[in-house]
Amino acid sequence: MNSLLVTPVNGPLGAEISGIDLCRPLTDMEMEIVLKASQRYLVLVFRNQCLSDDKLILFGKQFGKLHR
Repeated sequence: MNSLLVTPVNGPLGAEISGIDLCRPLTDMEMEIVLKASQRYLVLVFRNQCLSDDKLILFGKQFGKLHR
């Protein structure tokens, strides 16, 4: 695994998170970093992720119940 990195983009507007593979369940450390980043920034960018619809749903469920 690459080291996880949160890089601010345009100040408080957003951040890019790199060194993470969203196709697999997040580790506790990765989850903590993503949650903290989501509380600090309005938009999170995860580049070069190839997620099927099913994998995107599984990723989202790690954060709680999904709403339609």
